Amino acid sequence: MALPLAVRQRGVTGDWTIRRAGPSSGIHLILYLLDGPRSRSHPPQIKSIGSDRLTTASLFSQATFTCSAEGNPKPNYQWLQKLPTPEGTVLLRSSEPRLYISNVTYDYQGEYVCKATNVIGGTERFVQSEAISVQVVGAPQVLRQSGGPEVVVARGQDALLRLTVCADPRPRRTAWEWGSLKLEAGADLGRYKAEELAQDEREDCYEARLHVSQVDSADSRYYFLAVENDRGQDRHAVHLAVREPVSMATLVSLAAGSLLLLLLVISFTVYAVRREKCCFALQLIAATDALPEIFDNEEPIKSQNQPSQIIAHAL
Repeated sequence: MALPLAVRQRGVTGDWTIRRAGPSSGIHLILYLLDGPRSRSHPPQIKSIGSDRLTTASLFSQATFTCSAEGNPKPNYQWLQKLPTPEGTVLLRSSEPRLYISNVTYDYQGEYVCKATNVIGGTERFVQSEAISVQVVGAPQVLRQSGGPEVVVARGQDALLRLTVCADPRPRRTAWEWGSLKLEAGADLGRYKAEELAQDEREDCYEARLHVSQVDSADSRYYFLAVENDRGQDRHAVHLAVREPVSMATLVSLAAGSLLLLLLVISFTVYAVRREKCCFALQLIAATDALPEIFDNEEPIKSQNQPSQIIAHAL
């Protein structure tokens, strides 16, 4: 016998029994819920992370990814990005079911997984989703944190300036610029040599290098890396600072000064120790000389426990 529609729509699950009761003119159904739903702990399971396993995002655009998981207790979420490094570095990008990237850059290119975690009986249980690949396309971007803001070299030494640029498509023009000079990648000019772009460990990223041989004070300046592809261009600088080398005479003077200071410290320490010993000996001698005078001034002490002596001629 089918249950009435109103009953079936209540969404109550369990085992039911049906009994017919009432007068013969009508049928009444009495439903007994024998065993209702029970709350059972179970590890998390990923239900959905979207249908696309490959997402292409334009540079400086926005991107959103949503992860849905079920479990009891309710799971916590993490969006993890795996970097293509030898160490397999993993970055935590979000601790929410939704990953929102407000400004897409080449740093966000790579593989992402959603990790859902709960704790059952004191044991952490987790599950990871399939990987989602994010591809970034757009104009070149020179990574500001690469290479450091300044390179310091002593005069007469060789300097190496390095910057990392990411671009998809690959840059079609790369050049180093300083003052009125411009040096294309793969060319050299006197003491300056610009290498061809070298593939970086990250996808669609390259390292640009500029060699400066036997630098002098005139080489202290900003050197700009200019890159361009079909979608745009970017430009960023690194500063070369040339320092005067420390002369041998200066090194000898510093060493002599340090040695003299050490000797002074040792001499002062020895003097202080000897002075302390001398003062202690003088105090001891003075105390010893005062002992006879102290004993001479003392009066004999009569014992209260011994009877007083009686002089014979007084009897």
